[in-house]
Amino acid sequence: MTFTGDVRQPALSPDGTQVAYMTYTDDGQTVIVVQDITDRSEPRELARFGGYFDRTLRWSPSGTELYAFGRLPEGYYGGALVSVRDGALRHVRSGSMLAGFSPDGRSLITASPFEPPRVEVVDLATDNTRPIPLPDSFDFIESLDVSPDGKWIALQAFPAPKRREIWTVQVSGPRFNRVLEGDAWGSMLGPRWDPTGSGIYYTHDETLFRIEISSETGAPTSSPRAVLTKKGIAGLDLSRDGRRIALAVVGQYWSELSLHAAPGSGGPAVRQIPSRGILTGDPSISPDGREIAFVGGETSLANLYRMPLDGGSMMQLTSFSDAALMSPVWSPDGREIAFVVHEGQTSRIWRIAATGGTPLPMEGTEGTIQIRWAPGREILFLRDPTRAFRVIDPSTGVERALVAEETGEMAHPRYSPDGSRVAVHRVKDGPGLHVIEIADGRTVQLTDGIELPVGWSPEGDAVYARHLDPGTIVRVPLDGGPAETVFTVLCGDPHPWGVELTPDGRTFLCWGLRSRSDLWILDLPGRADSAER
Repeated sequence: MTFTGDVRQPALSPDGTQVAYMTYTDDGQTVIVVQDITDRSEPRELARFGGYFDRTLRWSPSGTELYAFGRLPEGYYGGALVSVRDGALRHVRSGSMLAGFSPDGRSLITASPFEPPRVEVVDLATDNTRPIPLPDSFDFIESLDVSPDGKWIALQAFPAPKRREIWTVQVSGPRFNRVLEGDAWGSMLGPRWDPTGSGIYYTHDETLFRIEISSETGAPTSSPRAVLTKKGIAGLDLSRDGRRIALAVVGQYWSELSLHAAPGSGGPAVRQIPSRGILTGDPSISPDGREIAFVGGETSLANLYRMPLDGGSMMQLTSFSDAALMSPVWSPDGREIAFVVHEGQTSRIWRIAATGGTPLPMEGTEGTIQIRWAPGREILFLRDPTRAFRVIDPSTGVERALVAEETGEMAHPRYSPDGSRVAVHRVKDGPGLHVIEIADGRTVQLTDGIELPVGWSPEGDAVYARHLDPGTIVRVPLDGGPAETVFTVLCGDPHPWGVELTPDGRTFLCWGLRSRSDLWILDLPGRADSAER
């Protein structure tokens, strides 16, 4: 349907004659597009939202409205019903990033994906809500779909950092079924119900699968069966008659690294850093602010590299053949780099000289998924499944808890310039931005929203963070003053995957992935209720 396009979240109309999808503009907006399938007419722009959001796009059962989520014209984030006829927006006050319609179109089932995840039934006439009980093991909900009879929802969730799972959850509750378990490092999309409610479609890596589901119990009744394989599947939807599938298919991925000058710093507003044709991820800035270490490779993030901050020749430091690397960090003196290596089902911290050599694993760090090196000798690391940071001395292997609690649901740690405090995004005891004293674990909560720390001011009197819109940078003072929006960082697609602040507080390093994707329509043989499906 498109050629060298930019397609996200394809959604087929109930009658299968139209397809809607999202695309993005260079100035940070999400565009909803509708296109007729039967006559291949030109795409029609329906509406625009501020910010990059691609979590959900769903047709109402009547085919007259679409549900979407983003930054509304009023300036706040929320859900909206978009008229297919004229693009008019109707705000859904209790809308969320993930949603699906009930069969009669009178209500939405919405999910707040973040920790702790929450699923609710929203009455569209009254905006009243009713919670749906969930298993208590979910960390994050990635997608949902409502069964044709409205009795079940299918959820794709992260019950742990290393895997994805699909569950069926009874809307009237409380009844749950784990349908299948998958490798989190592979790409997994879906789920989508068959129109008869007798099965679920999903993708894993480059294959579309179907698994039979009992409409009475919601439990799987068969093993997954491959339907088709197509390289680069990045989104899917199924028509209500089960005869047509829409796929977003990525034709190309490439990395983007860019430097963004803080307002008033006097430097160039944006500078691109050439990535030399390899995929790059998790860049870490050296203590002197002159170089970055990052993970990368031709097709995957499989090895460790370093290069000057403003570009230049790359130096490959490791030669792993079958591993995934992440979270590189420099030692405070710039002589070493620590990083996390995932091999098979094992992950641990490794160390290597910044000039190269033989990398060595750190014993006793199994299960590590994220690290940060302080302005001192200790490494801060997050271990699965406790989800609380611990501190380890790399020279002795002695470790201790950062805070007294054994669990804390923490992420994105950033040390203060003097190393005495660390800013984290924390969920337990109130989600938001927290600052923890290293010496005694004492914690101060600065915000109650979704602010992910990216660095500190050089004076140590404020924390910089990414806001709910991942490209929006805010400055949060430690004295309790309100968060101040600094500027918006645009890089990556649909938004930055990560942002780092240079030690002098003058430049933000942004990294992300960009892609080009097209829309494909596949007609399946036979009727939805036939054995030919």
